[in-house]
Amino acid sequence: MRTTRVIRHHKEQLEKRLLACMTKRYQLEALNVTKMHLKAIQNTTSTFEHFLKENQVERVTAIQDTLTEMIEDACEISEVISQEPLDIDDEDIEEDYQTMVAELQFPTVPTTPLGGTETKNMELVPLTAFE
Repeated sequence: MRTTRVIRHHKEQLEKRLLACMTKRYQLEALNVTKMHLKAIQNTTSTFEHFLKENQVERVTAIQDTLTEMIEDACEISEVISQEPLDIDDEDIEEDYQTMVAELQFPTVPTTPLGGTETKNMELVPLTAFE
């Protein structure tokens, strides 16, 4: 009976040691993850500093504003395209066209021949003479 008590005591001690070892292992893994996070932050910081050296903040802001305007334009175009087409009657369009044509005043073409002394005194030259 004494040996079973000793064995149980050793077993409990070993379980406590195992638990302590596992806890330390988890802590080490957490430290490694923290180390990886710090390295990622350092890389991000250096990349961002490099980016800021090459690109001016005003330029980036202007590009962002342009992109925002383009996105708004695209949304507006998409909205217009998604609307149902207007119901337009071809006869109404034809009437409007005829009204507009009637309102237009085209210049009149002269019907009288050019009559002047200038054309009578001119010499006719064949076009092939200039080649």
